Amino acid sequence: MTATPTTRDRAIQRGAQIAAADLAGAGGAITLEGVQARLNGASSQSIDSKVLSGELFVLPNGSATRRYPTLQFNDDGTLVPGLQEVQAALPDRNGWMVLNFLIHPDPRLGGQRPIELLRKGQTDAVVAAAKLVGKPGA
Repeated sequence: MTATPTTRDRAIQRGAQIAAADLAGAGGAITLEGVQARLNGASSQSIDSKVLSGELFVLPNGSATRRYPTLQFNDDGTLVPGLQEVQAALPDRNGWMVLNFLIHPDPRLGGQRPIELLRKGQTDAVVAAAKLVGKPGA
């Protein structure tokens, strides 16, 4: 006999579904080796430094393999500018929260996706919206 899923089980399953949809909407993720290739052979220490400073973000996944969403890279392999400022403005730097914020259209940004505005150099507008995440009535 199969046990009926608990409320907690359903919440975990729903969270996993949201995370998978967000990752798909972001174009997927790459491993450390993929990041090194995009950043012209950057060392793992250099990449870790970029993660710590907020220039780059990683998705926690409960395993030793780190995943870096591809949306934070421009077509030429450079990092999208403004990620550091946006991460500093968000109430939490958890990679899933950062990803969720970046890919969903935001009414405070005229319904545009924050990542698209960062690519256009509109960092100040995106940072202002990030500061309002989680604030009542914002």
